[in-house]
Amino acid sequence: MYKLHDMMLDISDVIYDQMLQENTNTFVFSPFSVINFLWIYFNVYEKIAGDTCLDFDLKNFVQRKKSYNVEFTDINHQIRNIFDKTNWFLEQGHSEGFVYLNNFIFCKDESNLIFEIDQKITRSPNLIITEYQSSLKSEDLSKLISQTINSEVKWRLNKIPNVCRNNLNTKILNTVLYSSVWEIPFITELENENFYINKNKTVKITMMQKTDKMLKFETDDFIAVTLPLNIYCMNFIAVLPKNDKNLFDIHKSITGNNRNGLNDLMSKATEHFLTLTMPSFKVESVLNLVFKMKNESVKKIFKENNIDENFINFENVFINSQTDFEHIAMVDINDHGANDIELKMSSSSESDEFKEIQLNRPFLFYIVENIALDDELKRFSSVPIFMGRYSGENIE
Repeated sequence: MYKLHDMMLDISDVIYDQMLQENTNTFVFSPFSVINFLWIYFNVYEKIAGDTCLDFDLKNFVQRKKSYNVEFTDINHQIRNIFDKTNWFLEQGHSEGFVYLNNFIFCKDESNLIFEIDQKITRSPNLIITEYQSSLKSEDLSKLISQTINSEVKWRLNKIPNVCRNNLNTKILNTVLYSSVWEIPFITELENENFYINKNKTVKITMMQKTDKMLKFETDDFIAVTLPLNIYCMNFIAVLPKNDKNLFDIHKSITGNNRNGLNDLMSKATEHFLTLTMPSFKVESVLNLVFKMKNESVKKIFKENNIDENFINFENVFINSQTDFEHIAMVDINDHGANDIELKMSSSSESDEFKEIQLNRPFLFYIVENIALDDELKRFSSVPIFMGRYSGENIE
């Protein structure tokens, strides 16, 4: 049985593969949030925008296929889970963690803005609406923010006048922000270190360094180092290629056609005393998912799963040509927390396996959450929350 949730995972995988093969040097991508956003889109957006704006209903289409088992229970649970976690972070006063936002912004023209926002969870509500702020009166903006945060009604359909249901200029934003504290922080900062973009080009960046026990997994093609994050059983995994291996090929060798690839990598990793030098970086990507999916993903997924392509009209999959559908992901990786936690230093004399690893050339990174599969906490699944490539470029 091919589940709708599996199809969304496949679409996310293909989008990430596209990005790895493109010329984008540094990017970050959140498959988890894209899956959630697609689910919300397929199940809710047609109810808001109306049939005139959406000619293709993926959910009903899949349900018509008797061989398919469409299950929404798991992804419903995931959406609820990520909301609950974010609420917990904010209630505890934590600035670290990840914030997941789904935003439907309907714009008939600049003087008549209508917002529909899924569940706005952020301490900076005007983060997403900055570019539209000038079109709103200050009292209207304050009212909007207040309603957005306090309202328990997810879909305020009555806020959309009938006149705006047709021919909408639409902007849809899917935003994920991530920042965390290392379980054992970095204590040494190295400025103006060389980062080798390729054999002929280097840039100067800020690095951070620490020496301690770390989980390492090594093959003929790459070295993977796992660092625990002090947040909900999450880990940061850096994968450094060997022998000029292509990052796309390395990613496929890890994941292949099996989504348990990261689980296998972590289960095979062994503990070593290492000195790790890696960039302190902040990366952000803004992706147009309409373009990504039309370019390759949807076509490939439907073809691989023997769905009749005659049913697919790519111009109508996402409302209309005026739709601007963006996925925004940002990850901040630095030495935060070094002043708060005492570091247990290790030296080379403690182990014959002491080794230095420098992430000073393009590498893959994964931020994964270890989710328990049983009540005894004996089996875990490593779910990728973020996946990216770092090639020496930072945002301010």
